[in-house]
Amino acid sequence: MRATLSSKGQVVIPRAARQALGLRPGARFDVRITDDAIVLKPVVASPIDRLYGKFAGSDMLSELEEEHRREIERDAALRP
Repeated sequence: MRATLSSKGQVVIPRAARQALGLRPGARFDVRITDDAIVLKPVVASPIDRLYGKFAGSDMLSELEEEHRREIERDAALRP
């Protein structure tokens, strides 16, 4: 497979290579130079990194407090 370097320094990874590795737009890479080669290694995001920002704007603490309050009320209602 061959690719061409653009005037902006961009290289398009051939479709077959992207599909083989399951690469999607926004994929990140570690770049290494070894002897006379450039090596791109996809960076696999950790589960924590993938969750970053997913719950922005939600008020999880209030939801947990409300759930806890309901549990206390339910337990109190079950007591004789």
